[in-house]
Amino acid sequence: MPENRSHKIGVIAPDDEVALAVREIAEAMQLNVELRVGFPDEAEALAIELEQKGAKIIICRGGVHKRLRESNLTLPLIDIPISEFDILTLLDHARRIGEPVAVAGVNALLRGAQDIAPFLGLRAQAFSMDNEGGLPLLMSHIRDSGFKVVVGPRQVVECAARFGLPALPLRSHKPVIAAALAEAKKLSEFLRREEEWNMRQQAFFNTIEEGIVSFDRQGRILHCNEVATSILKIAKLIPPHHMPASLREAGIEEALASGTRWDGEIITINRISYVCTLHPVGDSGGLMGGVATLQEVTSLQKLEHRVRRRLHRERGLSARHHFSGMAPCGPLLQNVIAKAKNFARVDSTVLIEGETGTGKEIFAQSMHNASPSAAGPFVAVSCSALPEHLLESELFGYNEGAFTGARKGGKAGLFELAHNGTILLDEIGEIPLSVQAKLLRVLEERTVMRLGDDRLIPVCVRVICATNRRLAERVKEGLFREDLYYRINVLHLTLPPLRERRNDILPILDFFLEHFRREQGRPLPSLDEALRERLAARNYSGNIRELRNIAERLVVTQRDDGVADPSALDELWSSDDPGIAITGTLRRREEYRLILRTLEEMGGNRSAAARHLGMSPTTLWRKLKTVEAGK
Repeated sequence: MPENRSHKIGVIAPDDEVALAVREIAEAMQLNVELRVGFPDEAEALAIELEQKGAKIIICRGGVHKRLRESNLTLPLIDIPISEFDILTLLDHARRIGEPVAVAGVNALLRGAQDIAPFLGLRAQAFSMDNEGGLPLLMSHIRDSGFKVVVGPRQVVECAARFGLPALPLRSHKPVIAAALAEAKKLSEFLRREEEWNMRQQAFFNTIEEGIVSFDRQGRILHCNEVATSILKIAKLIPPHHMPASLREAGIEEALASGTRWDGEIITINRISYVCTLHPVGDSGGLMGGVATLQEVTSLQKLEHRVRRRLHRERGLSARHHFSGMAPCGPLLQNVIAKAKNFARVDSTVLIEGETGTGKEIFAQSMHNASPSAAGPFVAVSCSALPEHLLESELFGYNEGAFTGARKGGKAGLFELAHNGTILLDEIGEIPLSVQAKLLRVLEERTVMRLGDDRLIPVCVRVICATNRRLAERVKEGLFREDLYYRINVLHLTLPPLRERRNDILPILDFFLEHFRREQGRPLPSLDEALRERLAARNYSGNIRELRNIAERLVVTQRDDGVADPSALDELWSSDDPGIAITGTLRRREEYRLILRTLEEMGGNRSAAARHLGMSPTTLWRKLKTVEAGK
């Protein structure tokens, strides 16, 4: 017999006659068959034996098929159908012996006999054979009721003989058996192709560095790559595999049942934290299961650290904000947004004026991301946070040896880092006059000269300036160059303070409450009407930043019953000008980051870093401790 790559087919025959027919037909069809003969009460034990012998499909008939269908067997079942011809032949033979005829069996035989007996003019009655244990009692009843002959499967015939009743066995003819074997062959070939596809898929999954697990609708594991097998400590996976306790405890079973999608959920498996994504799989017919990925948190943190360092080295800071992610607003700010979107299409210099906390940097980042330079770097610098001599070296860079403590090899300035992108000069009104002259030359000529160098470096950069001061007034006071003012004020945006658009306050508050609810993983706090009216009436010296701060406090400090705690805002509301306090904190943190960056450049030498920053080592130490204590 030629090699047969199809799966082994298990057959449970009702009698030796059917078994012989199966053997002959299987040999002719070149099928790999494992054959057993047995009654329904032996069905489950025989099926387990066949599965252990390598059977992937089981063919059976009548009561055996009914019993296995109701069991926990996972192998596919194929029924040897009881055809109308089989029943017609059986009843015709029984009529020749005598009437009335008792038909004992399961559903298909009983329904067929009830339909065909009237056609033959035969007096017959159907008796359901619920279990073999009740057969003797059933045969006694049939005998006492005056039935002349009994028809049914093999176990019925054998029991009838013990009660002295003539009996005829139900026979399955060869065409019906051949049809069942042909169906099993097709299914076997399909299973083999599916198995080959799964092997290829598994090989692909095993090349992926994160764990991948797929589940069926019952939450059982269907596929599991080698990484996931190691994570879950599954020695040998034979699908479908029951979900390990570690995944159930992490909540995956519940999420699968509800169709919940996870994006970056942190779960713990065997005391190790993993980032888990879970995607439900299904269609209009309902859920079919899901696919989960698992990646160890520490490996992600290492990857993120490498990426961040590379971005900082190669591109500087990146822009995170987009116009589409802005908080809801009314017509006043919508007009400003529309103007900003138009400005984003060109590379002209933009001046953004607005009070502290009105969102000047958010507008700058959104304009960058909506501009043709969106793929380039976005570099932001706070001009007020840097001393005069340090601001110049940060903006334009320096060569090695340009001044005491200069880094070996020199350093590129922020304008160079922003090449082919955008630079935001925040709080530009605070730039000293000496630096303003050099900045004007850069804006006019689009070239920079590092400190200690005589070479001009061309830069292609979009410049956005921001200030919380009235620059025109600074010009009149002689604190800001008039020519620089007109050079940066090519396109102009004025961001209105929050007190001038009070209808926006509560929608923006709700926007930030929802943001921090997701970020903190907390419920959405409930605000009573009195608190909402109080919030809507506040002047908000700190504008959007202050309102955002309030929303975060309400989410974090909410009571156990989910109600917002107004007392959490007492500290803010008792301040004469909370906006000033917020701004001061931000400036201290900017200075803190500058000190850390300078310390890194000076190899950790505090004295050299202090000299470079123009302060004493004691002042440097105090500033570090002040910010660290306030974190």
